[in-house]
Amino acid sequence: MMIKMKKALILMGLLLITGCTLPFGETQAEETKISVTDGIGVLEYQAVVNKMLSDTYNYILLSVRNNAGGSNAKNIEASLENVEPFSVYECSQEHGPSDVREIICNQFFEDSGKPYKTHKVNQMRPNEELQFFWNIKAPTDGEIVGMSFNHDVYYTLEYDYTSTVTQTIVTLSQQEYLQQSQEGPVTLSGQTISSPGEIKLESRIQQPLIFVEGEGTTEFNLEFEVSNEGSGIPKPGSTVLIAVKKDPLINVLSPTIAAGNGWTKYNTPITCELAGQINEVEDDRCNLYDTCLTGLTACQTDTSSCTTQCGNLNTALSGLGLTEKDCGALCPTVTTISQCGTVFNCNDPSIYYNKNKLTEMFDQAFPTLDFPEISQSIRNDLYLRVIDANQLTQSNFVITLPMVFDTSSVFEPQKILTVSAYISYKYLKEGSTSLSVYPRE
Repeated sequence: MMIKMKKALILMGLLLITGCTLPFGETQAEETKISVTDGIGVLEYQAVVNKMLSDTYNYILLSVRNNAGGSNAKNIEASLENVEPFSVYECSQEHGPSDVREIICNQFFEDSGKPYKTHKVNQMRPNEELQFFWNIKAPTDGEIVGMSFNHDVYYTLEYDYTSTVTQTIVTLSQQEYLQQSQEGPVTLSGQTISSPGEIKLESRIQQPLIFVEGEGTTEFNLEFEVSNEGSGIPKPGSTVLIAVKKDPLINVLSPTIAAGNGWTKYNTPITCELAGQINEVEDDRCNLYDTCLTGLTACQTDTSSCTTQCGNLNTALSGLGLTEKDCGALCPTVTTISQCGTVFNCNDPSIYYNKNKLTEMFDQAFPTLDFPEISQSIRNDLYLRVIDANQLTQSNFVITLPMVFDTSSVFEPQKILTVSAYISYKYLKEGSTSLSVYPRE
């Protein structure tokens, strides 16, 4: 009740300041409680009144709250869609909804460079509540030709969000499993603890995991089902970033196998092929890599082509401001296929590969200042992968990371392993409200 009263007082103050008059008719809506499947929850979206006279003003309100148990939300943008024939009244002037702001009058939002239909906030902390508002003006009698009409105004709300999930895995020695199975089916399984958010990871690891006590290793697949449990969708065209922190007793089966499943280790160079799977690829560096491979292949086919191909590579290097090769000194020494690599060293990550963009994405989503528990040593041991957001709009998606459990130092019959995952994504929600406009005469 106190929150609603504060909103009403703020709105009354805004109306007094702008000198706008309210039309007839009004609507009321109960605030909506947000759930664990909400990062930012929409509490209400409505116009102050739902019936307007022509050439009068009205407020459209969008109230949101960041989940108390969630993370900091970032880059929050709220926009109205299908606004016309209404205009937006801001800075004591009427504006087209899609016109870009040239001056800023509202100090509550970070609206510079945004159209009048859009408000932006850089960050919302957990349990923080915010109300976006737009002052709209109905068309005149002349514009509606003296006819009443109904009109739906939509909102879109998008924001960057992060969530975490921790999964415990119950492992049993083969002998212990056989003893317990004599008393009936063994149904031991670990626990899953997830923070609030729309994108969820559910473990699909078969438990208990059976191992031979004190001997060698046990291979298994770390498998999660990724799903969208929220009321909106991951923003189309964006990516969902997932990072896995493993238990000290388990390791990735091999980097090559991990890469085959779409994973790359934190802070290691990635190839252009993998970089092409995310939206942060540096095309120039990948084109340079292709130029180098072309030169290498040609040189290995005919070493006499070295000088020509080296010149082509230098053109590409120069275009990026990188140091050119001394083709005149290098190519005359190339007389065998194996020597071509001294000129066309295409595996040099400082030149031909992107910096690991997944690492940059993770550090931006989980900065050390906000997540001190993710130390640099933990980060260096993470495995990262991305999912195209479009893959989660229609169905769930299964990710697999082949692992190996080192049991050589495990001598107890039962061991609990702990695996954590960090998730980062851009989310989109939308809704609508209806307005009725009537001529004055």
